[in-house]
Formats: sequence, C-alpha cells, structure tokens
Amino acid sequence: MKPNQRNLTRKATVLAIGVAAGAITAAAPAFAECDPGAAEKTFKLGHVIPADPNHSYHAAAMTMKEEVEAASACSIQITIYPAGQLGGDRAMLESITIGTQDMGVISGPVASAFTPVLDALSLPWLFDGDLDFQYDVLSGPAGAALLDAFQDDTGVVALGYVFQPFRNFVTKNPVESLEDFKGVKIRSMENPLHMETFKDIGASPTPVPYPELYGALETGVVDAFDGDVIGVYAGKYYEVIDNFTLSNHFTTSPVILMSQMAWRGLSDEQQGWLETAADAAATRSYELTKEFVPVYTQKLQDAGVTFHEIDIAALRGTTSSLYDEYRGKSPEIASFLDSVAAARSN
Repeated sequence: MKPNQRNLTRKATVLAIGVAAGAITAAAPAFAECDPGAAEKTFKLGHVIPADPNHSYHAAAMTMKEEVEAASACSIQITIYPAGQLGGDRAMLESITIGTQDMGVISGPVASAFTPVLDALSLPWLFDGDLDFQYDVLSGPAGAALLDAFQDDTGVVALGYVFQPFRNFVTKNPVESLEDFKGVKIRSMENPLHMETFKDIGASPTPVPYPELYGALETGVVDAFDGDVIGVYAGKYYEVIDNFTLSNHFTTSPVILMSQMAWRGLSDEQQGWLETAADAAATRSYELTKEFVPVYTQKLQDAGVTFHEIDIAALRGTTSSLYDEYRGKSPEIASFLDSVAAARSN
C-alpha cells in the first residue's frame, strides 16, 4: 500500500479515527509500555517542540506511537525525540531523505525547501485564521494531492498533516500597526516565502533554526519571531519576550514524513497501520488545537505577556502579490489555491 493511493473520501474516515485517537490518548496510562524485546522493527521519530503533551507536534507523535504499537502488538515500536534532539527541521528532513532518520514531524515551510508544492500552505492569510476551514480542506482531496505531489518530487513518504494554531507575531516591543514593523529583526524559517512576507510588511527577516531561537532572542540576534500560543508557552519564550500581536498570518501545517528506506521494509499491513495512525494523529492535533488555544492564551497572559490587536487588512495588502507569484511556480500550487477558493465560496 502506498500513501499516495489516498482515499478521497478521507474526511469521514479521519473523523471516525479521531474518536478512537482521543480515547487512546485519554487511556494512555492503561496502555503498558512495550517490552523492547518484542520489537521486530524500531523507528526514531523526531520533532523540534518540547515534550508538551498538549502541543500538536508532540501529541501527534505520541498518537503515532500509541496507535502503531497497539496495532502491531509492540512488534513495531517508535521512540520519540522531541525538542530538536535529532536536529532542526531541515537537518532532520535531510536525514529522512537519505534514510539515516526514520520519521519526523517537519514544519511545512522547511519541507518546501525540497520542493515548492508545500509553499501553497504558507501563503499569508490563506485560511483567514479559520482552523475548521483548514482542517476541512487538508482532510480532503486538495490536501491529499499536495502530499502526493510532495512525495513524487522528493521520494520521502508523506503520511499526513499535523494541525496547530495559526501563527502570530511575538515581539520585544509592542507592535500595533504596520509602521511598528520597520527595522524589526524577526526570526524566520529558512523559507523564501516567509522571508518575502516579512520584508513586505517592513521587517528584517533573519533565518534561525528553531532549537536556537531562545538563545537568539536572549542575545539580541533577533528581537521578534512568529509563533502560536501553545508553542510560545511550551518553549518558555515569555521569559525573554512579552508582546504578542494577534495576526493569524501563517499556518505552517507540519507534515508527518518517513524515509523510503524505512517504509519499504514494511509489509502492506504494517504500512496500513502507519497510515491509520497518521490520520489519527492529524485529528488529535486538530482537536487539541481547538481545545487549548484559549487555555494557553490565558497562560501567557498570566505569565505577563501583553496581547495587541492590529489592522490585518493593512498587513494583507502588502503581501497580495505573493499569491500570483507562487501560483505561477507550479500547477499543484495553482490547483490547490483554486480548491481553497472553491471551498470558501461553498
């Protein structure tokens, strides 16, 4: 079974799996740890976020582990390496590509450095901060087509998406208008689209790997970044930066990836277990994001972070040309944007 032979009625399947995923997570303490001696295959799964069970990256990774180990009766075991233990997103994806790392939850904008198709997910204000709309689109044919295109271009097995809150601007000084971005040194992923977006709004983007971000803020290498409320709290960035501007500009749509070497060593049945687990991970991350955005917003406020409003229409107006530019980069991007527009009008 190949991941690019995807069921285009996937949404109903994903929703059904989500109920099971929630039950598995809730009952996790009752699921005994696997005996390492029972493993026929072991996989390393890395991501860059601290091991916060309420963060979508780690929750998705845990769901993958629990689902696969339960389905395989511990014959397949997954060890999770959070907080950049296996490197930043780019380093991990390079390792997955050559087969020296098995699996990873990798940021979409970083993955797009290997093929432009995932840039479709990074266009600013693509989903207008609407998580339900994003989930509907990516759980359907349009989302599946992007994963297929990514796999065809890179050879890396694309198992599914992880959902997380939309990103906002986190700054040392308050930002409440377009003018306030002028000269701000903002951390950027190593992604041209993100850097173009930040330049368009007047900021000065500086690529910094996520595991190095805290130190870069502490030492003044950068004085701003963009992130979501759960990630900002989990990384304790409120200790060095305390202004949060509500913009909901990007959705970075992480993807669950696996090396071809590891994938080809599995039977059809075993591959099916991983695909089912990836669907469960997607739904679990979506459910947690909806639940915990208000909770972590309050946590940040309690930690002393000040939240600011901004004129989103003014920001959006500076970046509108990016849509035409990136639509022309690949037919897959153009088709995806057409699908998003059609879904929005329904």
